[in-house]
Amino acid sequence: MNEKNVVISEMSNPLNGYPNSIPFNPPCIYPELKNLGINIKIDESNMVYDTIRNAFIMMELDKEHIGTSMWNPLSYLIKAGDVVVIKPNFVMDINKNDRSCYSTITHGSVIRAVIDYVILALQGKGKIIVADAPQMNCDFDKLINKNGMSGVRDYYKKELSATAIEFELIDLRRERTIYKNGVVWDRIPLVGDPKGYTIVDLKQDSEFCGMNSKKFYGADYNRKQTIKAHSHGHHEYFIANTILQSDVIISIPKLKVHRKVGVTLNMKNMVGINGDKNYLVHYQIGTPKKGGDEFSVESNLVNFDRYMMDLTIGRNWKYGKYLYAAYLFVKQFLGIKEPENTDIGGDWYGNDTTWRMTKDLNKIILYSNKKGRILTKRKRKYLAIIDGIIGGEGEGPLEPRQVKSGVIIMGENPMATDITAAAYMGIDFNKIKTFTAQNEGNKKIRDFGIDEIKINSTQHKYDNLLKDKNPPYKYKVPHGWRKFL
Repeated sequence: MNEKNVVISEMSNPLNGYPNSIPFNPPCIYPELKNLGINIKIDESNMVYDTIRNAFIMMELDKEHIGTSMWNPLSYLIKAGDVVVIKPNFVMDINKNDRSCYSTITHGSVIRAVIDYVILALQGKGKIIVADAPQMNCDFDKLINKNGMSGVRDYYKKELSATAIEFELIDLRRERTIYKNGVVWDRIPLVGDPKGYTIVDLKQDSEFCGMNSKKFYGADYNRKQTIKAHSHGHHEYFIANTILQSDVIISIPKLKVHRKVGVTLNMKNMVGINGDKNYLVHYQIGTPKKGGDEFSVESNLVNFDRYMMDLTIGRNWKYGKYLYAAYLFVKQFLGIKEPENTDIGGDWYGNDTTWRMTKDLNKIILYSNKKGRILTKRKRKYLAIIDGIIGGEGEGPLEPRQVKSGVIIMGENPMATDITAAAYMGIDFNKIKTFTAQNEGNKKIRDFGIDEIKINSTQHKYDNLLKDKNPPYKYKVPHGWRKFL
């Protein structure tokens, strides 16, 4: 395998979308599936399964056995007894622009097809874990009901019960938040990762090395914890041990845009390996003129909002939420709004922070051992599979609208796969800092030129996609990126 190879596998009719019948059985019993050792029925309407299978064929995995009962495409990656973690994008269970959330979260039919081929590669022994840490206020049960993963889980729990292969579906968060009156009102403790968590320190290999941590703001309100995690030469992340102790990571993100980084694909998907959101730096307070990237236009009101947030809810003070909710009510009552065209919360192309956090997490995935120690050479085996059957455009990652692209984009290298996917969406990957910015330290995520990426596509029509002036789609980008992309 050449890890710079990427394949684009298209459905015959992109408008078909996802199958409806859970647990998303294959459209026929392919020769290799007879070796699964579990009960399989067929669903002739399931073209997603076929599209993923075709991607494996196009990648020429186990090439000599393609079309026979001996074909085992993931055997190069997975061996008997391995722990395989499938990392989907389970960000949120609600999307006001797409009630199905199909443009927001990885669909269960994509995960199901991949799991079958993981079972083949495990040869009767091992563990399969589907795991993610969604947004703080996500209702995990509602999410897995929407995308069919609750039914997929139940199917495998039953079918694998008499085998030496274990299956788990895990929410890696330690707590869930409940929003009320525009603020986090309650925090509900969760079981979290049953294997616990490890603080992984990238030190000088972090993309934040040498930066002023006093300006950092995370995904939650506790700035003190965020600053502490990234101070005095330390750059710490709170990584789930289920992730660290895996032998293989299969990343299955959505094909969609993102307010803070432009696109959210495999690189951004690794945010879900971190179990405490306060370790994740999302932006730096203030405007670029003042050394920040929180918002694009200087505003006394936005500055005061930040002051009030830090003063009340940012101190973990039990009465803080009441004061901040009252402040928001007064603003609404008086009709006070932010200036037009002010992109706040780092939701714009000038965000010079989130891409750094994203790269840091990918360094951990690729270079850490099972104890979280950062190694000199890449350690963990990895496969990237982007769910673009229905993609997301507009205000991603939480409120995108559907684009029925009907595509699976697959590769071994997360960066090469993401660059290809961005080009497929009609987005100039040369303007995305995740892809272009130089790495800090010796842990490289991108160590290749664009010309080294080799694309194999259905009917070869996208083979020159990275140089194509007329991409198949032109995904609409978030508000804060419209002047830039």
